[in-house]
Amino acid sequence: MVFKAKWLFLYLLFLNLINFIDEFLCKNDFIPFFVKL
Repeated sequence: MVFKAKWLFLYLLFLNLINFIDEFLCKNDFIPFFVKL
């Protein structure tokens, strides 16, 4: 049970990180740079 809770926490943290990066890229207009990659 604790093991599953740990993975759920990591998953939520990962989603939060993606959301943060997405907002960061939108604010700074780095999207064309990543499209080139």
